[in-house]
Amino acid sequence: MRHYLLLLASTLLFLGMNRPAAGSMELAINDIEHNYGTLWIGLYASEEAFLDKDQAHLEAIKVKDFKEKRIYLNDLDYGDYAVALFHDLNNNGELDVNWLGVPEEPFAFSRPISSKWRLPKFSEVKVGLYQSHKTVSTNLKTWWDQ
Repeated sequence: MRHYLLLLASTLLFLGMNRPAAGSMELAINDIEHNYGTLWIGLYASEEAFLDKDQAHLEAIKVKDFKEKRIYLNDLDYGDYAVALFHDLNNNGELDVNWLGVPEEPFAFSRPISSKWRLPKFSEVKVGLYQSHKTVSTNLKTWWDQ
């Protein structure tokens, strides 16, 4: 009987060691200027998935109900992530751009972008989640304010 208990304990310990560690990301969103529309938040776990709507973990939050200005993304495996978000002022589900492709609605990434003249790369805006809790603070800005 003691051998079975030892085997069971060893198996559970082995299974627990193989499970990737998980944490939570707190996203603090600053500079929300309007109390209407929807905040669209996309979480991306790789360069290949970055800015691909079909590969994102998406959250949509009505701004009028968004009192705390914080989003909690829980049970994330440790690793690198990038966050892209925009304030959908007219609730059409898309980031509106003008005829030149310049965004007309406020947007932000998990880290400040180095150039407003191109989309950032995953490696430029990624943040590492390698602890149980990570806070990422970002500021919504229009393209003109970047």
